[in-house]
This record gives sequence, C-alpha cells and structure tokens, in this order.
Amino acid sequence: PIEAGAFFFRVGVQDSGAPVRYDTTEITLNVTKPSSIINSSAANAPNVRLRGNPYNKSINISFELQKAANVQLVIYNSIGEKVGMIIDRFMDAGPHQSNYDAGGLSNGIYFYTFRAGEQIHSGKFIINN
Repeated sequence: PIEAGAFFFRVGVQDSGAPVRYDTTEITLNVTKPSSIINSSAANAPNVRLRGNPYNKSINISFELQKAANVQLVIYNSIGEKVGMIIDRFMDAGPHQSNYDAGGLSNGIYFYTFRAGEQIHSGKFIINN
C-alpha cells in the first residue's frame, strides 16, 4: 500500500533508440490516509442506477437513500476532468429520480461518483450520440 505523503514525478518519453526526454512539468500527488473505508457492496450502500447505457442525449438516474443526506452526483471524462454536476443538494430519505441532459458531452466513456453522506458509489457509462 501507498503511505500518506507527497510524491513528485517527472514524465519521461523515449522514442525507439532515442535518449529519454523529460517533461518540464512536475506532478505532485498528495496521498492522505482515509478516515474510513467504505464498502460500496454493503447493504446500506446507495443503490444508484443509470438507465439506457449507452446513452444519447438523456440519462435517467434513480437511487434510494436509507436516510437523509447531502447528495452529490458528479461526472468526469476519461482523463478525470469534472464535466458535470448533476446533483448537489440535501435530500430526504427514500427513492429519488433525476434526468441529465448529456447532449453537450462528446461520444466516449465517462465516470460518475455518487456521494450520499459518507456513502460513495462510482461507475462508468458510455455516451453515443
């Protein structure tokens, strides 16, 4: 396992037979120890469903909260850039449904992170307009 701390990287590129060239950009990765580990397969984990995979213009999202919580549903592209925030509010316990207009997203693979209180669920989906 990786210990908590800061790690510095330099990226090297080597074409066949050529010397290694290093990028001038330094990358810093700060690793912190989690306060708790959450098992998304636990019985009380949020049951998040995205319907219609692969998707066109609209994504139907449904989930059920066991208890009221602050909820966030964030979309990331394949290189980890945040491209959308579908939900960001306090929600009551019970079933919920939401729709997201994905018409502004290019074709490709995307990832989502759903947070409800301390519960976290992640997944991926495909946009095929």
